[in-house]
Amino acid sequence: MYGSGPVSGFQSIDDLDFGGLVVKTQEFAEVVDASGLGGAYQLGKFDGILGMAFPLLSVNSVPTAFQNLVDQKLVDEAMFAFYLGSSASDAGELVLGGTDSAHFTGEITWENLYSATYWEIQIVGMSVGGVSYVSAPTKAIVDSGTSILTGPSDVVQAIAKQLGAKEIIQGEYMLPCSYSKLPDLQFSIGSSVYTLSPADYLIPDGNLCLLGLMGMDIPAPTGPLWILGDVFMRKYYTVFDTANKRVGFALANHPAN
Repeated sequence: MYGSGPVSGFQSIDDLDFGGLVVKTQEFAEVVDASGLGGAYQLGKFDGILGMAFPLLSVNSVPTAFQNLVDQKLVDEAMFAFYLGSSASDAGELVLGGTDSAHFTGEITWENLYSATYWEIQIVGMSVGGVSYVSAPTKAIVDSGTSILTGPSDVVQAIAKQLGAKEIIQGEYMLPCSYSKLPDLQFSIGSSVYTLSPADYLIPDGNLCLLGLMGMDIPAPTGPLWILGDVFMRKYYTVFDTANKRVGFALANHPAN
């Protein structure tokens, strides 16, 4: 069962070539019926899903691919890091077993996990142009599998109204690409503030822009929560440290346009 719906198939074992690192006897699911995932999967240009969260979430307690990388001593450190490219000429990179200092500037700021299930942390504040929308510790998941940002629907609706965005379908918004007139989004995590400018959170789509923030209501006990997806991770180089159960952020070093 995924967030988008159910799948069915069978469980298999094979060696997994993971970026040139070969994991022996990796268990995995072969999906033969993905109809429960809906049209988005059928139209998507991908072949499967590789979970990078913690083994507690693994169906049938199957060891995850990264857990096996660590257990089989194929990586130097029990961490991996994402650099998400900003254009066709700016290639992204996933580092297994460490980080790549060429892709970030300054120091990595670490935040301990609130829960070692998903990569779950807490945000202690969120504001848009000085207007506060989160003022108490709130759960958030750092997730490379989510293209944009998500938050509780009522909060996102209020933010969209402030920005002058119009809802196109439930939870998704469009607005003029007024990069110089719109305010920044700021997330407070620990003692650090992470800023997204309009150039970071607007996604051009013809003559308008898609707001890179959509409403998504996740029921308790998992939610309510925010998801810091690719819109956030493209701005901030992100390191997932499984050994110490923490996430690290540093300003990504993108080439000048």
